[in-house]
Amino acid sequence: MRRLVLSLLGFVGGVFLAGCVQFSQSHDTSFLPAASHPEDVHLLLKSAPDPYEPINRVFFNLDKSLFTYALEPVWSGYNAVVPKKARTGIRHFGNNITYPVRLTGNLLQGEWANAGTETKRFLINTTVGVLGFSDPATEKFEINPANEDIGQALGKWGWTTSSYLHVPIWGASSPRDVIGGAGAIYLDPSSWFYGAG
Repeated sequence: MRRLVLSLLGFVGGVFLAGCVQFSQSHDTSFLPAASHPEDVHLLLKSAPDPYEPINRVFFNLDKSLFTYALEPVWSGYNAVVPKKARTGIRHFGNNITYPVRLTGNLLQGEWANAGTETKRFLINTTVGVLGFSDPATEKFEINPANEDIGQALGKWGWTTSSYLHVPIWGASSPRDVIGGAGAIYLDPSSWFYGAG
């Protein structure tokens, strides 16, 4: 418990310090063309049912403020401090460690070949890719990922339509994907460490 509290305090402190970072560099976007859309764009877009519109608007505005005033400065500070190669390695490691989520999503859909592909990718990236900090499965062996999740499995089982739901921090989703994501939390090894100690 003590480690968790210290970790949270360190994270919150880092967020506040990263929020203090200022960048004087501004980007000139005047050369970009103005956005335009056809008059009949509404005919091209299929809208999702939105019975939760009032709460979705509240959560969207909350996210907009959170991203603008907290997460974007942290992300900018992270990008300024951590070299691109290290960020790529961290992203690869995070993707590699969530192998159980993708494996389960493939197995629940009966995608046996894709489950095998994900297992090959995990073994190659964990060994040759040094714990997954690089992705030789894609780069050297040309084994592409088979990204499936529990929400997609629920869709294959018959839950095909779902309402639009904006989840704070997660963003645009649906009740089906929220339930799938909740199940994936227990499969994600990174979530196992929060209960330890």
